[in-house]
Amino acid sequence: MGNIINNIINNPVKLTLLILFFTCLLLLIITLVFWGQKRYLKTIEIKVLKKFDILKRLPLKHKIFRISEIARYNNCYAKDLIIWRTKYEIIYEKKLISCLEVFRKLYQINKTASKKMPKVSVQKIIPLLKQLTLLEEEARRLLDEINSQLRIELLQRDYILAHKKMFNSLLEDAVKLQMNVSLDSKKISDFERNIESMFDEFEDYLTAGDFVKTEQILSNITTSLTIFVEILDNIPQIKILLTKVVPNKLSLLKDKYVLFNKDESSRDLLKYSFDELTQNIDETKILISKYIDNLQYKKATKKTIEIINQISDFDQSIEHQKAIISCFKKYYQVVMDYINKIERSFNAISRQIEALRSSSTLTAHEEGIYREAMGKTKDLTHDTNRLALEINRNGRDYVNFNQELVRLLENAVVTQEALENVVKIIEKRNFAETEIRKTIHLLEVVLLQAEVRLNQLQYKKLLTKYEKAISDYRQSLEKIKRISFDVNNPSEVDEVTGKLNRLKTEVLKLFEKIKNNILLDLLSQETLVYAQKFILTNDDVDDQLRNAQIAYRDGDYDGSLFLALKIINEEQGKI
Repeated sequence: MGNIINNIINNPVKLTLLILFFTCLLLLIITLVFWGQKRYLKTIEIKVLKKFDILKRLPLKHKIFRISEIARYNNCYAKDLIIWRTKYEIIYEKKLISCLEVFRKLYQINKTASKKMPKVSVQKIIPLLKQLTLLEEEARRLLDEINSQLRIELLQRDYILAHKKMFNSLLEDAVKLQMNVSLDSKKISDFERNIESMFDEFEDYLTAGDFVKTEQILSNITTSLTIFVEILDNIPQIKILLTKVVPNKLSLLKDKYVLFNKDESSRDLLKYSFDELTQNIDETKILISKYIDNLQYKKATKKTIEIINQISDFDQSIEHQKAIISCFKKYYQVVMDYINKIERSFNAISRQIEALRSSSTLTAHEEGIYREAMGKTKDLTHDTNRLALEINRNGRDYVNFNQELVRLLENAVVTQEALENVVKIIEKRNFAETEIRKTIHLLEVVLLQAEVRLNQLQYKKLLTKYEKAISDYRQSLEKIKRISFDVNNPSEVDEVTGKLNRLKTEVLKLFEKIKNNILLDLLSQETLVYAQKFILTNDDVDDQLRNAQIAYRDGDYDGSLFLALKIINEEQGKI
């Protein structure tokens, strides 16, 4: 490093170049410093000019004037106006003018000197910039304070502007609608002028600062525009429904129920109903047209919905009526057969009641039950004949016919219940006699079976044993059968029933004994046959077998069976 420095010092050319380099570098630095200061000064000057421009453009003067206009009609801003005007005067008429004076002095051209722009230092203009910045902040605070009080007006102005745009758009739609739909142009024009007058009235009250009134008018304008929108939306839809949808639905109904109806019995009725529906719809259409001309879209919409509902109800009612006709034709004969059975049952019951009356006397309660059943049966027959007469006279009112058929069925069920009560009387009166007859028949059958069994060849010995008992029981039964008694007399019925029950007990015991003897006879025979295998085994066995045979011939089946079983057990034990 030292050698390099010595080399440069000792060399005049290099030394000269080095000095020249540092001189240029110094000049460059000085130039850059002056250029930077000048540029910074220009930036400050631009900011100062912008601040003056911003303060000039702030709408404070306009806001103060607006407040003063409102204060003429509305005293609510009187006190605030004094304060705001004072602040405005301080900002613009004192402080701003003072700043302008400072600015003017800084850039004032000296008339005696050369007419060049005076040089201004940064240190002199920066305080002016700070003062203007504070002044701008103060002005903006005042503007925000005034705007906060005028926010209602600003909002209402925004709303009214949007409403005006919407109204202009609706006017264009109304013109297009009148090209396709016949409307009362006078009523449309009156409606539009009414809305325009509300806009003018709104401006007057807004200028006067009566924000309560302007809010009411704005609400009325909103309602009117809503109605205008609904008119423009609903009337075309109503026209489409009346000119396309309704005729199409009527055409479908006509094809379904009039032109292509295969049921000839219902064709005339359906044609009459369809013509009546068409006439009602045409009358309603005329009324709807009047409503549309008067811009009464709600009434027109309501009537149009009624037409659609009439068509739908007609279709449903016809289908319901067809179902009723089908149901009536399906169940009419079934119900008639059921009623005929009830009438035949009543005739049979009446004959049984007459038979009871010939042998005994019915109580008043029983007579009442029978008369009630007879009355219900007569009413049922009368109603059935009346329904048949109405069907023959007027074969169209199937709804009424079906209702009558249901009522007949209900009455038939009630009549059947009444007949069942009469049948209970008959069964109750025949019960005692029937039970006695059943018991007598049972005893006759049991005695006959006992005699038949004993008459078989192998039971001849038993017949002689039980023949007298069977004969005695049969004679006792014949005596009971010859006893005369009154069915309605409980004591006589109980006496006969008691004798029969006692005889029944004895006969059943005898029959059971006979069955047991027959069973013992069979067992004895089988046992004796089996015991023959052990004959000639020894003398003791032969004696016992002989005694068993003797006991069997004497009818001692128990003894014979005992001896035979004893032989079998002893001999098998030896094996």
